[in-house]
Amino acid sequence: MYKAVILGLGIGVFGASAYTEDYISKVQQGNEAFAKKEYSKAVDKYREADLVHPGSPEIDYNVAGGLHALGKYEEAIDTYQRALKSPLLPVQASARYNLGSTHYRMGDYQKSIESFQEA
Repeated sequence: MYKAVILGLGIGVFGASAYTEDYISKVQQGNEAFAKKEYSKAVDKYREADLVHPGSPEIDYNVAGGLHALGKYEEAIDTYQRALKSPLLPVQASARYNLGSTHYRMGDYQKSIESFQEA
């Protein structure tokens, strides 16, 4: 259902620098923690990456996935909504799908259906 977005765009977009390396490192650490089901640690690492490169919808998507896994559904919904601003259609579609799953977990079946249909 949830799949972490692996962000390798840093070097092409930001140039090779300590800034980029720090950002990529934080995202990779978050992805590794998520894969180990260490969701709280994953969220922390993604948020650290967001401090390096603020406002990334792809990071919001990853944070939302961790929040969903932790059962923090309302916060996950808000964060998935920010992820919808991604210019990447696969991220938008996955965020909508995961919004549907989150609404379902919260018992809001109508919003769940709408999100799944939009995905």
